[in-house]
Amino acid sequence: MSIPWLGYVYFVISLVPLSVGLVGYRSLARPMKVLTLLCVLSVVSAVAAFILGRLAINNRFIANNYVPVEVLLITAIYFLSTGIGKHRRILVGLATVFTVVWTIDKMLFDIPEQTNSSMALLSRLLLLAMSVYTIVIASQDTDSRLSTKSVFWVASGVIVYSTGTFIVSGLGNRLMQLDLSYFVIAWHINWLLLITTNLLYTKALLCKSQT
Repeated sequence: MSIPWLGYVYFVISLVPLSVGLVGYRSLARPMKVLTLLCVLSVVSAVAAFILGRLAINNRFIANNYVPVEVLLITAIYFLSTGIGKHRRILVGLATVFTVVWTIDKMLFDIPEQTNSSMALLSRLLLLAMSVYTIVIASQDTDSRLSTKSVFWVASGVIVYSTGTFIVSGLGNRLMQLDLSYFVIAWHINWLLLITTNLLYTKALLCKSQT
């Protein structure tokens, strides 16, 4: 199946925050350097999945293994964006629990040929909760407006993506079983959300206040 034009638009847009991050990398605050790394890995994984797909090689393992990497890097962004020990411990605790659960699931229940919908769904729920929590933390700092803080735009991007991609992440295998057209529609929604998220990441990288 050929990739619809929206898939290519998403890939082009994903290069925007990557380019902004790499060009200004030396002057970025630590959280935004981690965001740049996340953007690099996201593009690399997308390219690798595309190439394997064209070669008719199962590429599900890329998305499955990218899940914990994304969770840990986003946790690192939120961790570095707050200097309050209590909040940091909560973030680390949540990420640690997820990593343990993911590792157990990988060892006992993983099927490389299929998308791991349960872990994808769990990661989205976790990132959604962590993002809302991070925005609440950031809003308590009255020294500057929330909209000027890069972590707000990062968390907003994660929320946009997490709340919508349950369709693909959580129901991908089921949609494939029902009808291919449903899966294609779900992916169009997914790409639109990813485009929005990448634009929000770009805004985060361009903020003067990056902590």
